Amino acid sequence: MKNLKLIAIILLLSNFGIIKNGQAKQPATSSPTPDKILYLPATLNIEDAEKGTRFHTINFSYNDNASIAGYVQTMSSMRVTWAFTYNDNGTLRSAANSQFGKNYTYSLSYDANNKLSKIEKKGDATDALNLEYNAASNTYTGSGGKHNGIVIKLNAARDLEEMQQWLGKLPINLTNNESKKGIFADVNLDESVSIFLNIYNGYNLDFSYFNKCQITRAVFNKKNYSFQQYKYDSIGYISSYITKSTATPELRKYSFTYQEQ
Repeated sequence: MKNLKLIAIILLLSNFGIIKNGQAKQPATSSPTPDKILYLPATLNIEDAEKGTRFHTINFSYNDNASIAGYVQTMSSMRVTWAFTYNDNGTLRSAANSQFGKNYTYSLSYDANNKLSKIEKKGDATDALNLEYNAASNTYTGSGGKHNGIVIKLNAARDLEEMQQWLGKLPINLTNNESKKGIFADVNLDESVSIFLNIYNGYNLDFSYFNKCQITRAVFNKKNYSFQQYKYDSIGYISSYITKSTATPELRKYSFTYQEQ
């Protein structure tokens, strides 16, 4: 009798699909969600939009976590290289720069809230910039060294919005479209990296200021630059755009390639 009951239970479970081919059916499992593919700018070319004359070529490299490991900028008159190291929390620890046959190193320090507080430069001449962060206005104010008096204002997306007393005491003001992603949208761009490069790279306009969102306008040294004619690749990332200045008829074209990570 017990055997008959056991057979009846097995037949019942088989009919409901719980046992199949003599084996208990395993519960359905969802397949793992694939990691998001990041698209990181690999190459940036800057040229005369009408003549096609090349001004700059910039090649980027990245760490496994999509932070910038370094880049090389090639121009007709010089070659500039950067290399970066990071702290465990993602903030920039140090930078090394080479240009015109000279080498420079930069060490970065932070306050108790992990806000950038000091940048020390060493090379043919030492220099130190102290930075004080104001949370209410989202600005950094610098004192000491070559960039004494510099003020860096960030927007809500932590992108550069305004910089006063930059190199040569020139002001920079940006209009950002935070609803559109810029070329560095997928880059693991810590605030400290953006601040550092926007101060020290020396070629801000050519780098799109390392912003994660798209730029529509820049005022630099009293010259108006409009960022226009944005074109996108098949997956929606910026492939090129043109800048037009009120001060000169020259149009500059910026073209990008990306690498997957």
